[in-house]
This record gives sequence, C-alpha cells and structure tokens, in this order.
Amino acid sequence: MTKHEFYRDIDNYVLINNDYYRREYTNPHQLNPIPVNATHLKGRFGFTARQLEEVIELSGFINEPMHVDYLPIINDKWNQYHRVGWKPVQGKWPTIEKLINHIYGDNGVERDQRDEIYDYHTIMLKSPKQKLFARVLYSHVQGTSKSTMAELEHMMFEDNYAKVRDNEFEDKFNSLWSDAILVHMDEPQFKDAKGMSRWIRDLVTTQTVNVRKMKQEYVKKEFHAKFLITSNDSDFMPFEQSDRRYWIREVPKFPATDMDANFVQKMKAELPYYVHFLLTRQLKYETPVGVFWLPQSVIKTNGYTKIVQDNKVTEQTSVEDYLINWFYRNGNKSEVWFTCKDLIGLVDWDGKPPSSKWLSMMMRDKMHMSTVPDTNTRYKQEMTYITVDPPATGKYWCAQRDAFVTQGDVFSDVRV
Repeated sequence: MTKHEFYRDIDNYVLINNDYYRREYTNPHQLNPIPVNATHLKGRFGFTARQLEEVIELSGFINEPMHVDYLPIINDKWNQYHRVGWKPVQGKWPTIEKLINHIYGDNGVERDQRDEIYDYHTIMLKSPKQKLFARVLYSHVQGTSKSTMAELEHMMFEDNYAKVRDNEFEDKFNSLWSDAILVHMDEPQFKDAKGMSRWIRDLVTTQTVNVRKMKQEYVKKEFHAKFLITSNDSDFMPFEQSDRRYWIREVPKFPATDMDANFVQKMKAELPYYVHFLLTRQLKYETPVGVFWLPQSVIKTNGYTKIVQDNKVTEQTSVEDYLINWFYRNGNKSEVWFTCKDLIGLVDWDGKPPSSKWLSMMMRDKMHMSTVPDTNTRYKQEMTYITVDPPATGKYWCAQRDAFVTQGDVFSDVRV
C-alpha cells in the first residue's frame, strides 16, 4: 500500500476523546501524536460523514507494557506502549554474550553478576511493571562499551527506549520519556544535581507520574520506566551510603582483541536468540525478594563503594576518620555523645572548620546519625561523652560503634 492509499483508508484512523488520530505509515501499530481535524479529513481526503462514523471510537489512552502477546487496544483504550518487532528464535548469541561477560561478568574490577543482569532483562520482558534498581555504569576511561550495552537494550525495547539529555530530563515537559520502559541518560551534567538525585530516586519506585505536554494540562499516568545511567564521571549527582535504589558497576576498558567494527550489527542479528534465551531460562531469583525483586546484596559492588566515596565531602571524611579513631582507642564503648561545638574543636579539618549548622545538616543528611537533636538535652551520667568536660545541656549527637568500626577489628591497632 502506498502512502497515498494509506492516508485515504478510513481503517487507519482512530477517534479518541473526540479527536481523530492517524496510524503511522511506517508503523501502523503507532498513532501520530498530532490529531487530525475532521474538516481536513473531509476536504483533503474526501471522507464522508458516514465513513467518519465508522471509525473505531475509544475512550482514551493507556500505557500497558507488553512484549509477547501484544494488544493495541485494552479496555476501550489505545495502548501507547509500542509493539516490538523481534521474534524469539533459539540460537547462539556470542557477540551479546561477549558484551555481557565484559560488563557484568568477573571483569577484574567487579564480581560476576551475569545471572543478575539476565534476571533483570527477563523481568523487564516478562513482568515489565515490576520495579527494578536503577543501574549506573561508570568508568574513568574511554572505550569501555557502556554505550554499547545501552544500544543492546535499545534493540530489545525499540521505541519503548528513550535516550534523554540532562536538560530534557530537567525540563518540566516529560512526555518524551514518561511512556518509556527504559530511560537512558548518557554523561548527564545536571544544573541541579541534588534535586535531580531526589527526582530520580523517587521515580525508581513511583507508580504514576503527571505527564506534561506543552500547552496542555497534565495527565496522571502509570509509570513503568527503569533507569540506565552511563558516565565517565562519578560525581554527576550525589549518591548516599543509605541509598538502596542504585545498582552501580565500574566498567574496565574493553579488550582490544574483542573489538569489532561490526559489533553492533552482529548484536542486532543475534537479538532474537538472546531474547529466546531470556524468555525460556529459569530465573536465579524466581520469586521477588523485595521491592526491586532482586535482593539488596546485588547492589553491593566495588562501583557502589567507590562512587559513594567519591561523593563524600572532605568534611564528612574528616568526621568519619576522627570517630573511627575514637572507637579504636575506646574499644569497650558502643557509642559516644557529642555536640557540634565539640567536633569543630576536636577534628583535624582540612581547611576552615564548618559551621555548627552546616555540620548538623551533613551528619543528618549524609551520615544519618542515629540521633538527630531537635532540642537541648541534659547530660546524663550513663552517657559516654567525647570529652572529659561535657556541658550540662546541649544538642547532643550520638555515634554508634557499628557504623564506624567493623566487627572483629583489633582495637589496639589505633589508626593515626
């Protein structure tokens, strides 16, 4: 069918909430996002009023991710999740396997997590609504194949993949990525890194988002996207020790012996075989362990430790070093109490000491101290104080030994 014939076939139009939408000529499973005026349909294409009455009429839109038994219309609504074009077939996929072995296998900087990424991909295909960890692949060198991993997943999810620039993600209009199953950000450099960190953290677990389009009111819709961030930097946004939503892996340089100019084309040819493997394999974790299905132990990687450490401010490191040494010197103490004024005078600061207000915010937001004082507290005899002369009252903080000293450490080996 030619484009001319396609546009003049009434079966290629859908009426949704009093607006006519035309199917895309290149992909009839999608609708052109811009509605067509009824007058235009009559004048330009010669449709009669009787023909327009025969157009399929639906009550709205829905975003229902499906990869195998796809349905374009669900509960009288047009499914905005796009049909994928691959057909699973049994076969070998050595090129894809080489990529996964490099990024998620035992690669010299990280432990083997191939079964975990296979589970991750299988869950995205079979249970796409399931919440999963946001993934971060980072390195400090070029040529690591991080973007090739994103390209593989783009092939898997096709038009349901959205590569979003940092300024587009910070923009208030989010229709570009709100219907996607995978949101990929490459080398983000956010203007408001802290705000974006909170925003992504919320999106990882949120069930709905307010979809905003230019010149339109927002519409609340279900949100199913998973996040992939690839970066050559480790400080593009703050990560905190207490955050349990990111699966971070460091990626080494891709071996020169495995480089191939046709690598991506070979992956594309192997994709039906890889998808078949995913859909027929037995999951390592057959039942959900927590909110993100996979257990929290998955995120305990060298990359997670390094990237959290890289995001620490020097003042935090100084406080941690002081408290670690204090607990080593006082091997029988399980906790210690102090005020911000105490720390300012005791810690060996790298530069100008911080203010009490800044120190309080850092201990609360970054170090997550066990006690956050809101009002003055009276000193009690049973409290182990950090100096020999505690004030009668003050805003006392409490540091717990377990947060600073590993069980079984030799207490006499004091670090200086």
